[in-house]
Amino acid sequence: MNTIRKSLFACVASLLAATAAFGGDQLLSGAVTSRSGQKLEGVLPALLEKSLERGWKVVVQGSSEEHIEALDAHLWTYRDDGFLPHGTWREPEAAQQPVLFTLSESNPNGATVRFLIDGAPMPADP
Repeated sequence: MNTIRKSLFACVASLLAATAAFGGDQLLSGAVTSRSGQKLEGVLPALLEKSLERGWKVVVQGSSEEHIEALDAHLWTYRDDGFLPHGTWREPEAAQQPVLFTLSESNPNGATVRFLIDGAPMPADP
């Protein structure tokens, strides 16, 4: 595992530990970036799986509708032995999704974790 990936997972582990320390009603936000050129598609599924293992709902806020559509398709097929349950803000059942992709700062599924991708701005009121 390369240094960047180790650093990213260490950062996420710290964020996850911080959320646990503050309780389940706190919203945790973090920007997912990779300076090594590693694609988000290779990193994000593991972060989402770790969040779901802890029983947390997640919002992934992006700034590109095209990239969200690509990530949506990727999460249905990235593993041969399963998939990651998720949806997008367009779906009528968006509030019930454990992982929700959106372009807005809203939190329709009551997520406790928010990942910011593609330079999405930090929400004014997390």
